[in-house]
Amino acid sequence: MTQIPDKLATADIQLLLSRQQGLLWLVQQLPDMAWLKDATGRYLACNRRFEAFAGVSRQAIIGQSDTMVLGPQQAAALSQADIAALAAEEPLSSQQWLVSAEDGQRILLEIVTTPLQAEDGVFGVLGTARDITRQYLSDLALRASQDRFRAIFENTDALAIQGYAPDGTVLYWNHASEALYGYSAAEALGRTLFELIIPPPARTHVEAEVAWMFRERRGVPAARLGLQHKDGHIVQVYSSHAMVESPQSGLTLFCLDIDLTALVRAEAAWRDSERRYRVLFDASGDGIFVLHGQIIVDCNQAAAEIFHCEQADLTGLSLEALSPLRQDGGVSSRQLLGSYLHPDSDSPARRFEWRHLRRDGSEFDAEWIVTAVEIAAVPHCLVSFRDITEKKKSAQLIWEQANFDSLTGLPNRHRFLDRFALELRKSERSNGQLALLFIDLDHFKEVNDTLGHRAGDLLLKEAALRLLGCLRETDTVARLGGDEFTIVISDMDSEQSLERVTQQVLQRLAAPFCLGDEQVYVSASIGITLFPQDGDNIDVLQRNADQAMYAAKKAGRNGYCYYAAMPRASLA
Repeated sequence: MTQIPDKLATADIQLLLSRQQGLLWLVQQLPDMAWLKDATGRYLACNRRFEAFAGVSRQAIIGQSDTMVLGPQQAAALSQADIAALAAEEPLSSQQWLVSAEDGQRILLEIVTTPLQAEDGVFGVLGTARDITRQYLSDLALRASQDRFRAIFENTDALAIQGYAPDGTVLYWNHASEALYGYSAAEALGRTLFELIIPPPARTHVEAEVAWMFRERRGVPAARLGLQHKDGHIVQVYSSHAMVESPQSGLTLFCLDIDLTALVRAEAAWRDSERRYRVLFDASGDGIFVLHGQIIVDCNQAAAEIFHCEQADLTGLSLEALSPLRQDGGVSSRQLLGSYLHPDSDSPARRFEWRHLRRDGSEFDAEWIVTAVEIAAVPHCLVSFRDITEKKKSAQLIWEQANFDSLTGLPNRHRFLDRFALELRKSERSNGQLALLFIDLDHFKEVNDTLGHRAGDLLLKEAALRLLGCLRETDTVARLGGDEFTIVISDMDSEQSLERVTQQVLQRLAAPFCLGDEQVYVSASIGITLFPQDGDNIDVLQRNADQAMYAAKKAGRNGYCYYAAMPRASLA
């Protein structure tokens, strides 16, 4: 409560108050908001703090009543304070929430109103006001905090809290302590912690520590302890210690204990799980990397064996160091690793193929299975992999055997049909022309019968090479079987270019073949059909080319025939 200074409450001051200059001096000297009114409630003086609160200049305030210069709420509060103080004939204090015109904020004011009396009665009122908003809110927060902590201490199940006197006597024992140690608060209060929860072998040590904490007025470091339950079994806890001094209780040792029973079980289960994991990890036939980012933090023996090194040689390396600069297709290994290794635990396991580089410079292909995992709450990637180099070679061999002629290395009938269908679709989209040539070697049977199959095979292989030499890379040559070959010429510029290719094929196949010590001659009969002029599907065009080829044979061999130029009777 704001009081008038004692030095002003004298007869000399009464004389001072009767003068205007003395009134102004008094109001300006007070540290809080201050104002002076006459007996009719009109302002005689105010200080700058009051001006800011009212939002009106001193010149506008002097001579006016509350309702003329203040807002309705402000005016009512100050007028009521005046009336109450005058009626009591003594200073009165009150608290009011009012809006300050300075910033528009509601503030809590402690208002002290003092009647000013002279020999002939009351001649005015001195008012002061102090902003106690911050103090009020702090007190309110403190009381709320105290209430919250009291409720927490009493009702928490996770934190056992006990308070002890210097001799170890229990002063406080919350609900969680009852559950943790088996003693009710009624049983524990007044007894010592040494007889309640300290195992006999540790009592001397704990007594010394308690004495040290009270002497040093600070707790020992928090630690994991084994304390004794009422039924005799040991309870594993994590115990923290704090020294608290209060006027009511003096110095008190508070122990805050967290039950570690579940944690101990979890740790045992984790160790068991870790042992099982390690056995499976090391026994796996697949290589396994544990990655943090792209760095290998762990690997198994199988991984070391695949890379022809020791496990220690791999730990700490990045996957980029175990990869060539580029993967199949020419894509940078670094770029692909950035997109492949995303430790997103919500994503399913992802499967990739990867080309690895060993320390000796050799490379191998691996199949990865990448799984996101969390280890100690940190995202990691688990990469399980196996060397699939031989598997890929076998798959490639199977594919080649299914699609290529084993003797000549040319595409076989199956591969030819796939390529022909693809070229047809391309020609349809581009409105281009395509030529299909069927080639049959003349007199091949005689060579085969005379010189044997080995010589016949050599001739077929040489014929394949000569055919390849006549074509562009975009064209296709295939062996259909026996001595029959076929050529697909796509994106044909003109029939003149087709003529040149056909003549070149005839000339090269007519040149002598050296088969060991023997030199033989064969020729070729060629049937030609065009897309889209002669047909628009594979079966029709194949039939056309076959008929044209036989027409070329009937015409004397070593020549070619266009399907479109065949007589209609022969077509029938």
